[in-house]
Amino acid sequence: MEQRVYHGSVQPEGLAQALLDEWDRDTTIAQALTAEDYVVVQIGQREAGWFSDEPRQALTLSIEPLGDGVQVTMGQQKWYKENDVQIFAGGLIGLLPFFFAFPLGGLFGGDDVPDNLISRVWQSIERYTSSFGAATGKTQRLPTVACPACGVANPQGAEHCSACGTRLDAVPSCPNCGHTNPPGANFCNRCGLNLRQAA
Repeated sequence: MEQRVYHGSVQPEGLAQALLDEWDRDTTIAQALTAEDYVVVQIGQREAGWFSDEPRQALTLSIEPLGDGVQVTMGQQKWYKENDVQIFAGGLIGLLPFFFAFPLGGLFGGDDVPDNLISRVWQSIERYTSSFGAATGKTQRLPTVACPACGVANPQGAEHCSACGTRLDAVPSCPNCGHTNPPGANFCNRCGLNLRQAA
C-alpha cells in the first residue's frame, strides 16, 4: 500500500471522476463509491475484453479530503460487487458507508493486477492534480501485515484479509521484538530470532 498527499485546490470527487473518465474504457474498468468524507475508486483489467467480465482483483484508491488538498491511498482489493446495490461504472454513486468495513490491502504487482497498472494510475493522478497546481507532499509506504493464508498485505490493525477473509490475528508477532513476519518465516526479519525455537 502507498499513500500520497496533494496540496492544492483538488477535490476528491473531481479526481475520482477524472480517473473514471480515463480508466473506464477499452480493456480496463473503473467504478467509484462515495461515503460522507471519502471517495473510493477501483480500477482493474477486464477479464476477457471490452464489456466483459469484471476483474477479481483491482487497484483500490481511497481519496480523502484534507484541509488543503487530498490524500490518496492505493492498495489492492477484491473488485466490489453487491447484488442488491446498483453500482454505476463510469460515474459516482450515492452513499455506501458499509463498503468501508472492508480494509484496503494488497501487494503491489499481485496475481491479478498488472505491475504497470499501478505506475500508470499514479501518473494519471499526478497529471490531474498538477493541472490544479497541486504540489505533491509526503509519499509513504504504509505498514502492513501479511495474511497467513494467501500472503496478501493488509493494513496493520485489520482484522480480516481483504483478499481471502482469513482472520489476521493468526499472524504471530516476534516474541522478542514484536515485529510481524511473513507467513512461514523461520527467523524474524527484524531481530533474527529463531521463530521455530521460540514457538
